[in-house]
Amino acid sequence: MLKAQDEALSHAFARDISMAVFGRGQSVATAAEIAIACAGLLGVTPAVIDAAGKDMGAKRAVIKAVEEARAVGMNGAPYMILDGEPFWGADRLKQIERRLAAAA
Repeated sequence: MLKAQDEALSHAFARDISMAVFGRGQSVATAAEIAIACAGLLGVTPAVIDAAGKDMGAKRAVIKAVEEARAVGMNGAPYMILDGEPFWGADRLKQIERRLAAAA
């Protein structure tokens, strides 16, 4: 839902949620907790989050994304594919950064 409306906002949302869960150990199980985790993002309110949770198009998009992740063998996060090579785990991020820097 966010991605369809504002792709940059959806990236910021994903970053803030990831930092909340993996960086600070926060819970994001409720709309209120998600809103707290994304407090710096304009327009991300509990009401917007509740509406997104009830949006069937958004649910279908999540199901499709999970199916695509399974199809490429994703088994955890972070998981990236660079030039056809899969990288899994935060310990691989530096390898990806080096490869991208070398290619630039």
